Amino acid sequence: MAETMRYRVFGLSGREAELTAQISRHGGAKSRDGRISMIELARIYIFEDPETASGQPQPGRTERAFQMLSQVVEEEDPLTGGEAQFLLGEYYWRMKEWEKAGREFVKASTRNSGNRDFAASSLLRAAQSMKQAGKPRETQELVKRLVDGFSGTRWAEEGKKLVENAK
Repeated sequence: MAETMRYRVFGLSGREAELTAQISRHGGAKSRDGRISMIELARIYIFEDPETASGQPQPGRTERAFQMLSQVVEEEDPLTGGEAQFLLGEYYWRMKEWEKAGREFVKASTRNSGNRDFAASSLLRAAQSMKQAGKPRETQELVKRLVDGFSGTRWAEEGKKLVENAK
């Protein structure tokens, strides 16, 4: 609690301070609990409003998210590694670096192979990225992988629509 309050004094929002304290307490990327907290904080930095409790934008939040996710990816944990890899794709998507985003989403699809839904959604996101990059051949190849590996799923259906809409 005291640690969380200390982070609040430095201008972090309540949830941000809580997660930062958990990351510190659990040894960062060296423990699964630390990695889970890092992923959650990175998700906030990538997807949510970039303002803290002070009401002022905080420069470097997306860069901090990138650093945390990169540390998580280095650990040999399929669960947290896959999620971190996926969020790296989202990071590059936000930076409008479509090809890099696509590569990260493809990597994510193979990191946690036990979760078919995650793998399929990662492949769809990769195809969407390649479409944004203006890479129709790569988009079609990714959708083919999606349809072949996940036939009949909503992910495969969305992939087919993605290719059809490109024509």
